[in-house]
Amino acid sequence: ASGNTSNPTDSGTVTITDNDTPAMSVGDVTIAEDGGSVSVPVSIDNPSSVDTVVSITTTDNSATDPNDYTTTTVTATILAGQTTVNVSIPITDDTVGEPTEDFTVAGTVASGNTSNPTDSGTVTITDNDTPAMSVGDVTIAEDGGSVSVPVSIDNPSSVDTVVSITTTDNSATDPNDYTTTTVTATIPAGQTTVNVSIPITDDTTGEPTEDFTVTGSVASGNTSNPTDSGTVTITDNDTPAMSVGDVTIAEDGGSVSVPVSIDNPSSVDTVVSITTTDNSATDPNDYTTTTVTATIPAGQTTVNVSIPITDDVVGEPTEDFTVTGTVASGNTSNPTDSGTVTITDNDTPAMSVGDVTIAED
Repeated sequence: ASGNTSNPTDSGTVTITDNDTPAMSVGDVTIAEDGGSVSVPVSIDNPSSVDTVVSITTTDNSATDPNDYTTTTVTATILAGQTTVNVSIPITDDTVGEPTEDFTVAGTVASGNTSNPTDSGTVTITDNDTPAMSVGDVTIAEDGGSVSVPVSIDNPSSVDTVVSITTTDNSATDPNDYTTTTVTATIPAGQTTVNVSIPITDDTTGEPTEDFTVTGSVASGNTSNPTDSGTVTITDNDTPAMSVGDVTIAEDGGSVSVPVSIDNPSSVDTVVSITTTDNSATDPNDYTTTTVTATIPAGQTTVNVSIPITDDVVGEPTEDFTVTGTVASGNTSNPTDSGTVTITDNDTPAMSVGDVTIAED
């Protein structure tokens, strides 16, 4: 306007640096396997005056394409003035039990104004097919040699399922009835069952039905439950038959000893209720009615029951009465049996024709 210069005019530029340059981010998302698709947010932390264009790619981690999701390469555009756009990625729903898995979603800024060129997020997929582990119940005859116990998962898993197996005594005990077993059972990936063999002891002693517990604890793999138990029931092949013996006794024997027996030993006491019933021999003329309890101790086979016999001076034919046994407790194949006591007479008369002398008249 005034002064002394070599040029009358000149121009300069004022450059304004921004203090609001947004940072771009790709969000972390957790989705259930049966969710269909996952919506991943691609964002900037404050609005921009221009569109922000982000190239999106996916990368396998423990989750893989196509088993768990579909590889996706798309462009996400955050419009000027906005902060977020969602990218949809298909998720695969199968029927295989799997651990929680994930894949990476990476974003690279193709155009726009951001403080960072790239960012990544993680999509975590939770499984809806986690299998339950179970140990089966099995019934085995004592002479079966060994029992095969199934250890199972209710749908296949993508990884091996390793189960630690232990046994515990109940009414069946080691080593009398089975052999304690501690093993590892592995259900291979893609399968559902493996069998564990446990030796069963065969003896000659009658026993009631007995059982022991088989417990499984998941050592590795992916199951909804850490433990389960099954029961092995052992049925006996030596159940004894109870019998009441037949006995013959002379009338002057005082009393008769009637054997009450089982045909092989039992692991428990066998208690038998004894009653008598008249036949041709009657109470009290020939014997005394007797109602008693006979106990055959565990490990033994016979006990005797004493019944009084009546001695008279009357000649009689051979007579008998019945002795009935009813199992009150114990383990027998039959609930009742009967024996016969035969009484031989000691007063059978001798017949004679007398000698007589008579005068002829």
